[in-house]
This record gives sequence, structure tokens and C-alpha cells, in this order.
Amino acid sequence: MCPSHSPDASSRTSGFANRRLDRIAVLALLVMIAWAIFPKNSSAEEPVVIDQAQVLLIQNTTLATSIPGRIRSVEISEGDRVQVDQVIVRLDDRRARAEYEAAQASLRAAMIQAENNVNTRYAERTLEVRERELQQSDEANQRYAGSVTATEIDRLRLVIDQAELSVEQSEQERAVAEAAVAEKEAACELARLRIQEHAIASTIPGRAAEVFVQNGQWVEAGEPIARLISLDPIRVSGFVDGRHHDSSLVGRRVRFEIDRADQPSATKANSSIALRGRNSVPSDVADDESDDESDDEAEDEFEQGVDEAVVLYGVVTFVSPELNPVTSQVRVWATVENSRNQARPGMRGKLTID
Repeated sequence: MCPSHSPDASSRTSGFANRRLDRIAVLALLVMIAWAIFPKNSSAEEPVVIDQAQVLLIQNTTLATSIPGRIRSVEISEGDRVQVDQVIVRLDDRRARAEYEAAQASLRAAMIQAENNVNTRYAERTLEVRERELQQSDEANQRYAGSVTATEIDRLRLVIDQAELSVEQSEQERAVAEAAVAEKEAACELARLRIQEHAIASTIPGRAAEVFVQNGQWVEAGEPIARLISLDPIRVSGFVDGRHHDSSLVGRRVRFEIDRADQPSATKANSSIALRGRNSVPSDVADDESDDESDDEAEDEFEQGVDEAVVLYGVVTFVSPELNPVTSQVRVWATVENSRNQARPGMRGKLTID
């Protein structure tokens, strides 16, 4: 006889199943809501593409003179390559060199004075003689009492005291002379540094972008002399959504592809097309076939000029902690290698953060 299920048991089983399905549905809904509210941070997994990134300078240094003076020579011109410590501008340093020579002469005199120990040797010798006189007087009194008066003994002792003080005085004078040598050495070093201040040298390797002075010009302290820039490495700047990206991007590799319109090869190819276009204007002595060949060659040259994209590589070095209150974007900087100077300030391109 088959067991029969009561209606109450069936309804309880059905209610339990329904409640379980309801809980699963609610859980799935909560997951979907959380996914929508807190989107996955793709910066840690997926590439980030910035279509309108711009090239900026990292090194843009304006050199200035620290002293006033007259320009004796300008050693560079705009566009020249410069190295660290390369002299850019020289000021008239004749007076500074004369002061340096005077300081050296004063140092030599101080050294001679410090090495002179004549006074010390004389004082020591005098002390020896006076001590021997006192000793002889004491011995004479021991052999013949009263042969040397007490007054004479006191005088000899006073002379010995004077000789001892003379030795101390001479030693002190030598110490002062040695201190004077140190002072003169410092004065010589200051004079030498003053000469160096008349030669304004580069502090970075790069190129001369601007030169603000010319030969014979008088300049004041702090006046700009030249502006130097360095194109390697160079900075690429762009913006990303600050709600999805943060400083975790720092250190990630990047690829920067320069816009083809900004590439020098594209400019040259366009110029070639324009030139060939002018040369292919029909004339009484030119035929249509030669014109077509010229146009085809120009088109091929243009395609070859821009076919190969310029791609530079580097790393993300900075992500701004400040979000734009309107767009919620943050600025990103990447430092890329630019050994061939293919990227120049102001160029734009696509920056891909891998």
C-alpha cells in the first residue's frame, strides 16, 4: 500500500522552494546593483587608451647670471646641442682675475710668515743662556757663600721668566700666522669662485631654445641669459576618468603613437606632393602621361612617408590626486624615451597604458 502525502506537507515543501528562489533572485539583484554602482576597476587589468595626449617638456631651464657684468662672449646659438657644465656665456672677468692674483700673493706672504720660526728659536736660546747663568750663580754660592748677591740671583730669575714668556709669545705669534694662512686660503678660494661666476655653464644636456644676450651687452644679476630644453626623455600628458583610475597606474608601461599629421615625414611628403603638383601643371611641352607618372610617384612617396607610425615607449610617472569637479578627470603623466627626438613639445597622439 503506497504511502499518501498529506496536503499540508506538499504546501510546506512548495513554500520552502519558493522562498529559496526568492532569496536567489534577491541575491542576484543585489549583485547586479553592486556591479552597476561599483564598476570593476579596469586600470589593473585592461589597457587604458588616451586619444588626445600631448607632448610636454620635462627639462625647460632658463639660465641666469648671478653677478652683474658685461658680456665678453656668447658661446652658443639657438639650436645648438649643449652638455652639462658646457660654458654658455662668458662675462668680462679681468678684474676678478686680478683680485685672484692679489689673493694668491697675500697667501704666499702669510705662508712665509707662518714658516718663520726665528723668534721662537731666539727666545729658546735666550732661555737656555739665562738658566745656565742662574745655575752657575747657585754653584758659586754653594762653594763660596755670598759670592753672588741675592739681588743678582733675583735678577737672573726675572730674566729667565722673561725668556720663558718670550718663548710663549713667539709660539702664539706662529699660531696666529698659521690662522692667517687659513684665512688667505679661503680668500683665494672666494676669488677663484668669483672667476667661475663669470662663466655661465649649462646645468642640463639638451638644446639651446633661446639666447637672450649678445656680445658687449651689460647684464644685471638674475637677468636671463639663455633657455635650454631637453627632448630625451620627454613627457606625455593626458586625462583619464578619475572615478575608475588612481595612482595604481604609476609604473605601468605605456606606448605613445604620434599623430601622423604631426610627424615630420608626413610634412615632407605633403610638401613633395605640392611641389610635384606645381611641376605637373600642363604646358605646351608636357604631355598627360608624364603628369600622371609624377602624380603616382608623389602619392607613393606620401604613403611611404606616413605608413610607418612613430611609437615611443615609457612608463607612467604621475597620476594627479585632484579630480576635475565637472568632468571627474585626472591628469596622467608618462615619461617616454625620445633618443631620436621624434617627439617634440606640442605634438599630440594616442597614449596606451598597457
